[in-house]
Amino acid sequence: MTLDQVRALLRRECEKAGSQKLWADVHGVSPAYVSDVIQGRREPGAMLLDALELELVKMYRRKPVTP
Repeated sequence: MTLDQVRALLRRECEKAGSQKLWADVHGVSPAYVSDVIQGRREPGAMLLDALELELVKMYRRKPVTP
């Protein structure tokens, strides 16, 4: 899942809850923080990811070979 997909998921969950504020209140995070994540001003942290039942996984991969 990309960061944009996480933001879209958060946006949908807020819409289902009725508002960003309601979703934030239920999950114990600041409404301003939720807004910042949705707008791309901040990245989602542990509490927000937990609320979305997601986890951050870092990966390494080989660089493409250039001729």
